[in-house]
Amino acid sequence: MTGHLVFSTVHANDATSTILRLLDLGIPPFLLGSSLNLVMAQRLVRTIDKDYKESYKPSKEELDLVNFPKSKMKSAKFYRGIPHRSNHNSGYKGRTAIHEVLEVDRSIKKLIFNGADQTEIKKTALKNGMTPLRDAGIEKIINGTTSIDEIIRATVEDI
Repeated sequence: MTGHLVFSTVHANDATSTILRLLDLGIPPFLLGSSLNLVMAQRLVRTIDKDYKESYKPSKEELDLVNFPKSKMKSAKFYRGIPHRSNHNSGYKGRTAIHEVLEVDRSIKKLIFNGADQTEIKKTALKNGMTPLRDAGIEKIINGTTSIDEIIRATVEDI
């Protein structure tokens, strides 16, 4: 409200649930809607060890669990790590982040003012171009950075 840019962390499952979490903490909707510019959710996912990885064909169940888009099936090559002592027998080495960025534009501000629920806020944000954490994770699967199992572990699908 004073014109200062403030960064803060809030424990929440995703960007849209952060708005509801802030409301639960007692911030009035008119104040939150007029002060909030952007919300970002992030998760760290383990990266497949580049020196010890193999391609494989995932099962239909794995693909369904992550809701992998059928349109990207032909071009996608799937990898998993090979356990080795250099990667602590996990097949993974290092981490990378996946992000969900919610721009709090006029339509989102209006929903906050009107007391909309998380589902309505999320649907509007998706319509406005927000990439959900799961979809950001799918991109990391496609480029061979991480595995389907890791994205399932790190993300929650709720809509």
